[in-house]
Amino acid sequence: MYHYSRHVALNIIFGPIPTSLKKPFPDSRPPSPAEHPLPKPSGTTRPAQSFRTR
Repeated sequence: MYHYSRHVALNIIFGPIPTSLKKPFPDSRPPSPAEHPLPKPSGTTRPAQSFRTR
């Protein structure tokens, strides 16, 4: 259940993710919010960063 909720949260933040990417942070895309310009309100920036650092 925890993995499913994490996947849903990743879908909300990153958008649709292929099923091949099971890892939350693959080596191909490092967790750097500055390098990934995502269309999101400024209020969503802090929760997204705290989620990435987890």
